[in-house]
Amino acid sequence: TLSLAVCEFAYRAWRGSAWLVHWPNVALGESIVRAEADPANCRQAYDSRLGWVNQAGLASHECNIDADGTRHAPPVSPEAAAKPPILVLGDSFAIGHGVLDDETWPAYLQPLVGRRVINAGVDGYGLDQTVLHATDEVARVKPAIMIVNLIGDDLRRVEYRRTWAQEKPYFTLEGGQLALHNVPIPPRTPYGWAERNLGWSLLIERFVYGFGLYARWGKGDLRASPEGTWRNLACPLIRRLAGLGVPLLIVAQYDLSMWDAGPAYAAEQHDRIRTVLACARDNAIATVDTFAEIDRQMKAGGKDRLYRIWHHAPEGNRLVAELIAAELVRRGMLGP
Repeated sequence: TLSLAVCEFAYRAWRGSAWLVHWPNVALGESIVRAEADPANCRQAYDSRLGWVNQAGLASHECNIDADGTRHAPPVSPEAAAKPPILVLGDSFAIGHGVLDDETWPAYLQPLVGRRVINAGVDGYGLDQTVLHATDEVARVKPAIMIVNLIGDDLRRVEYRRTWAQEKPYFTLEGGQLALHNVPIPPRTPYGWAERNLGWSLLIERFVYGFGLYARWGKGDLRASPEGTWRNLACPLIRRLAGLGVPLLIVAQYDLSMWDAGPAYAAEQHDRIRTVLACARDNAIATVDTFAEIDRQMKAGGKDRLYRIWHHAPEGNRLVAELIAAELVRRGMLGP
């Protein structure tokens, strides 16, 4: 026991001095549905159809969610409020992970387009969850335009029945048609003795990840389909979005790893995004690929200005909003 304790302290010191005073239960913290507040994250609540949704009524300094589960945004003029809104759906890049309510790109988009923008993004969603969420939100909001953001990892997520330690819906193709599975979503399985009592150990966590036991520790990811299945699912999912009958814009976004994780990772992410954008174009769906302009500014030394850890900083979100607004104007999607 003493030897293990010494090894734990040594490993924590190697990871960084902060870990010597910060001893959270990392296993229990894996779940996206958790009771404690996360200052970088809009908190989620369990949902039997989508796996998780934004916690309705959440009020905090960092993130505020209204009764409908959408993120607060600055008020708009009466003229803008009178127009049919724009509905934004997608993942953490849509909702604005790690920034304040008025620093998300949907918030920045409002004054650029002169109408209300409803931010219904949800942290951690795969494209499959976004499609199901869109069905509900389009019926509720009745938007003039629907904007769906996408990062490459959203496509990997469609191959899983559990991500972020929470069960989720997933699709398969049966007879060329999308078939929905795992709904209603089973509630999260209670954690076991090991996670509750040993989950504070970074050394054990390293062992778990090193030996590929992540899915059994903290109830991590659990695959539903073989790797690469996303290639068969992406276009049917995009067509289902288009089938909702609302003018649609697909926005491709990129995490910081595109520039930090090496060429193999970047090539994989580009492959996923290009597959989706090609499908969108083939189905006459408008698209915005933010990569070229962000890459240009990153090469000019804009990393700290555009990103915070993995997601966009406020200036990155402002740039995304400007690119989206320009495309909406170019295509005449905002009307006269």
